[in-house]
Amino acid sequence: MSLPNPIPDDPRKWEGWNQYRSSNYYDRLCLDWRQSPSNAQIEDHCRQLLVWWQKKLPLKNQPSNPIAQMLRSGLDEAPLYLTEARSKLLEEKGRAEIDNQLRELHSEEQIKEIRKYLLFSISSGRLSRESQTSLYQFGHDLGLSEATVDALIEQVRTETPFELDSETPLAEPEPEPEPSHPGVPPRQTQRIPVTDDASATEELLRLMRMANIEDNLSYEQQQTFIGMGQSLGLGEEEAERIVEQFADELIFGPSGAPSAPPKKTAKTSTKPIKEPAAPKIELTRAEELSRFTSFKSSIGCEMLFIPSGEFTMGAKEAPAAEHEKPLSNVKLTRYYFSRLPITNAQYEQFDPSHKSKRAPWADDEHPVVYVSHQDAVKFCQWLSKQEKRRYRLPTEAEWEFAARGEDGRMFPWGNDPSLDLVCNFADAQSSFAWSDRRFDCGFAQTSPVGSFPRGASPFGPLDMAGNINEWVHDYFDTYKGGDQRNPKGPNGGTRRVYRGGSWRTRLTSCRTTARAFNTPDYQFNDLGFRIACDCEPV
Repeated sequence: MSLPNPIPDDPRKWEGWNQYRSSNYYDRLCLDWRQSPSNAQIEDHCRQLLVWWQKKLPLKNQPSNPIAQMLRSGLDEAPLYLTEARSKLLEEKGRAEIDNQLRELHSEEQIKEIRKYLLFSISSGRLSRESQTSLYQFGHDLGLSEATVDALIEQVRTETPFELDSETPLAEPEPEPEPSHPGVPPRQTQRIPVTDDASATEELLRLMRMANIEDNLSYEQQQTFIGMGQSLGLGEEEAERIVEQFADELIFGPSGAPSAPPKKTAKTSTKPIKEPAAPKIELTRAEELSRFTSFKSSIGCEMLFIPSGEFTMGAKEAPAAEHEKPLSNVKLTRYYFSRLPITNAQYEQFDPSHKSKRAPWADDEHPVVYVSHQDAVKFCQWLSKQEKRRYRLPTEAEWEFAARGEDGRMFPWGNDPSLDLVCNFADAQSSFAWSDRRFDCGFAQTSPVGSFPRGASPFGPLDMAGNINEWVHDYFDTYKGGDQRNPKGPNGGTRRVYRGGSWRTRLTSCRTTARAFNTPDYQFNDLGFRIACDCEPV
């Protein structure tokens, strides 16, 4: 992670502050060892980071300050870790040893990545010539020689015997045709190297398709392909998006609809190809309710069945913000939706180290906070692996439908903003300038999940208004309006959406249509998530 110039004063706008305890001395100083930073750069980064932390020292006397809670032990420890990294990297012999260790570790990681792809490629018991060529190219992109890839193939072959097409003699190739015009060279077949994001995206898609996966992607496969994308030069978020898109295509087909059997080849047409029609809801509401029932996950998360339906998404009347307009007519296909936000106890089954990041007032039954969008996605991937179901973050449309139902209500409980004890927002218990002292929910910060049954939404979820904001799947963009079927938001962006309002916000921010957004690495003491799950089995 590079050091921004200038360094943001607010740690919520910059993830690099929490690298100070990294085992990699370069990471502590926001340096990249592969770029061979000079001693002057090492000194400069250390100085800037020490100054940044020094400015935060007054927070030690403000334990209730959210920023102080976020930085915590770093206020005491960071200077020690930073100066240690500086000393280690400025010592010539010691730095050479560190570089060698990092180089070896990097090489081992690259070999692990290509080994995973090799295992995918031989799932049928053979390694085709095309797959072997892809392996060489992928190895080249990772900085590995063909000899290293060959050695890996032989090693894996001793462990898991498979046929190697390259050992079968090829038919005599046809002679290269002469150029039809003097001075025009024959067409070259060498693949263009990956040089930009568009090429890297195409290359990642090509590698995934070469793996010949016919069913849903496993957790391990997703992580491997994300790693491949990063090795090709894509950012983690972009690689995750492409892999997620590929996983959806495996299940639903390229349009998001269920895959259809191949049709007979038709004559080539020059007319524009129309977008395929959206999937039809195949079951009636009664049939869905009889076939699909709510269930409890292995971590104790109650998953409510949300039937297929249609609703108006967004708002146009005050106090709606501009990014809540225009209205859209949205049709959604059935899904499961967690009754409550994910709690500390549930999340820490996935990441036990998170216990040290808990808000000081929170116990096991409080909603998990200080989690980024990336953390939430990884939790869903972990739970999917545990249960062989496809857990994920809900789309923004799914979240809003679960919150307001089909009657367009302003709040989960209805349209009356004057009801008391329906949600946890900035009321008399808080000391913000915008606190509404007409109400008193009994909690100054987060409350245990499910504390406000009177605030239930039409389908049964609780805490859809207030307590914590909740990450959803979508990148942020303004609404386009019109008719939509199972929308998932834009394909990319720099900010992710969260919904619901929190204990820190006004009641108007707890409306079912209210939207907020931030960078995917953003973490705070009022931001968590809940999960969705596909109805159809993986």
